[in-house]
Amino acid sequence: MIRKHYCQWFLTAVLSALCICCSFWPVPSSLADTKQEWKEVEQALAKQLPQTALQHLDKILTETKGKDRQGEWLKAFLQKITVESSIQGRGAAEPIKMLQSKLSEVPVTLLPLANAVLAKWYWSFFEQNRWLFVKRTQSLSADEADTAADDENAKDFTTWPLAKLFKEIDMRFAKALSNKRQLGDFPVASLSDFLVPGTLPANL
Repeated sequence: MIRKHYCQWFLTAVLSALCICCSFWPVPSSLADTKQEWKEVEQALAKQLPQTALQHLDKILTETKGKDRQGEWLKAFLQKITVESSIQGRGAAEPIKMLQSKLSEVPVTLLPLANAVLAKWYWSFFEQNRWLFVKRTQSLSADEADTAADDENAKDFTTWPLAKLFKEIDMRFAKALSNKRQLGDFPVASLSDFLVPGTLPANL
């Protein structure tokens, strides 16, 4: 069961990683009205002033919300989550929990990308804590692992067995790819500040 789930979403994870950048560019290629704000964010983080960085990120979010700059809005939204979670100092699980709780704030058109990012963050958390999940899974019988994987009431993913974590990652990637028509009609140019630029011509 674990191998089946792993194979299904691992290929998707590799493909997504080729086009989604979660390590933010220092200064996006957006309009000049937010360029200075991004510089202020970068400088504030370099000086270890997260609250100042948040103030500038809020300005960027306000400026780009509802406009044809969805990539910049999503990047600011995700960076705000990472900064807020670092202030709380609750470890690598905090950005995931925060993004889960804030998905309702993401525009419908950006939910596929938000779900892909969430899946990637889950995977990164697993890689950092692989020993913990493997140890926990080894302590369960096959039936117990299957039951735990299907337990909808287990909210704290840090306590999940490996099968349930893989099932969640699989589900998030499936959601990201579920609406083919919406993805096909989405203007990729509006995500230029979020996607990693490729090497092929944009008109292909």
